[in-house]
Amino acid sequence: MFATSTLYGFPVWAVFLGALAPLILATEGGFRGGRRLNKARRQRAKFETGSLQASVLGLLALFLGFTYSASMSNFQERRLLVVKEANAIGTAYLRAQLLPKPMAQQASFSLRRYADLRLQWALADEEQASASARLADAVQQDLWALAVRLAEQDRSAVAGLFIGALNAIIDVGAEREASHRNRIPIQMFGMLCLLAVVAMAITGYGCGIAGDRALAATTIVCALIAAVTVLILNIHEPRQGFVHENLQSLIDARARME
Repeated sequence: MFATSTLYGFPVWAVFLGALAPLILATEGGFRGGRRLNKARRQRAKFETGSLQASVLGLLALFLGFTYSASMSNFQERRLLVVKEANAIGTAYLRAQLLPKPMAQQASFSLRRYADLRLQWALADEEQASASARLADAVQQDLWALAVRLAEQDRSAVAGLFIGALNAIIDVGAEREASHRNRIPIQMFGMLCLLAVVAMAITGYGCGIAGDRALAATTIVCALIAAVTVLILNIHEPRQGFVHENLQSLIDARARME
């Protein structure tokens, strides 16, 4: 089981250092390459390197912004679906109280069990989440079987309201699970890493041509790029890292069902 402070099984600080190291190495390699040029070639390269460096850094900034925006959009969707599911479960529980007593008790018990499983699903790692999802599906089936019996025995508006609320629970549960599977294509992160390495290699090359390593400045830039990348990964991964959707609305809904 991975702790929530890990990404892909590694501590977040290790992922950060793993992202930082290639950038520093690329910068150093570029610097040494630029410094090896003779004086005449350095003068010619100065006119080309500045515009090339600006272009690649601009493309990197564009990619970082696009990847962050896509990850944040998925994160916001997951947050909204938590509230939506909490409201759906709470509504179904209230309407269950209007059913005939034996069915009301059975429905209330199953809804409390379902809320517990959905909280477990949200907090678990991938393996445990699959087990919680299967148990929640079984509770859904029991609730729907109850709804079918209710529809056969009672054609009142109360029965219709409960069935509608139960259907909303099933729909939003499927939406939440789909939102957790909705990921940015891995090729996007591969291109982001490639652009970052190339950008810092060209930056180091420019420093080598100028004859000034600018170690502090280039290291800070590398650290910022690595930090933003790790932050994007934290936002992107729903079950890893240190950025997670707030489950308080679902916790509060479960507390009101006692």
